[in-house]
Amino acid sequence: MRLRIGMVAATLSLGCKPPPDAPAELEELTGYLFDHMTDEDDEALAEGLINLEEWLLKPGNYQSTLEGYTISKLSNEAVDRLDNKKRKAGALIGAAVASEHRHSMSELSLATVVLDQDVVFPDNYTEYQRTWSEGPACFPSKDCPLIDARSSSSSKWAGLVDVTTHNRGRARWVETDLGWFMMLRTYLWEPVDIDFGGIKLHGQYFIAVTFPNDDGGTVRLQATWMDADYGILPVSEDYAKSSIVSSMQQQGEDLELYLD
Repeated sequence: MRLRIGMVAATLSLGCKPPPDAPAELEELTGYLFDHMTDEDDEALAEGLINLEEWLLKPGNYQSTLEGYTISKLSNEAVDRLDNKKRKAGALIGAAVASEHRHSMSELSLATVVLDQDVVFPDNYTEYQRTWSEGPACFPSKDCPLIDARSSSSSKWAGLVDVTTHNRGRARWVETDLGWFMMLRTYLWEPVDIDFGGIKLHGQYFIAVTFPNDDGGTVRLQATWMDADYGILPVSEDYAKSSIVSSMQQQGEDLELYLD
């Protein structure tokens, strides 16, 4: 997932009401699912996914999550064991946002896993390359229920500065007592220095969970955590949180537009 960071410096210091803090249960569930994405056994993931869907179905929870929540807690253990690089999850800000789609799980898996993301989200990237551990065409049919990826992408920051990021990812199907869930997790492979104002993105961690709804469509929950320095720009934490929410809401709209 690529967050839109086309901020205009003149507006950054304006007051901005942040999204509300996520209920503890939602924050814990998103962190739990991110952490257990690499479990060999599906049991722990299936339990967490069922708990997530049941939480979203409680009165008021789904509508509030469509509007977006602030999240910040991700354990050091979860990011440190991603690979052999040393990472810490101390100063993270992020958000969780739900979106609803009229399209099937197979269609969403095609758009988010099989296709290069500059095709689905052309406004987000100037270039996008992703290499999976095996051909991703087998993923929507669940013939390969777990595949790993490496990706590189470029975009324009504020329409002016080229920014290139390198990520690692994993897509996975999990069967539960409530049916099939699709999961997609990515994380920044190395920090990113933006050649403007001393901005640096130290880390970014993302997970998306997709499951069918009762209307023949799907629900997609996105959660992301970021560790960023905004250098000389007057970016408040409240503004950053709101921007993350807006970015993920826009991604949901862009995804639906592409599928339509």
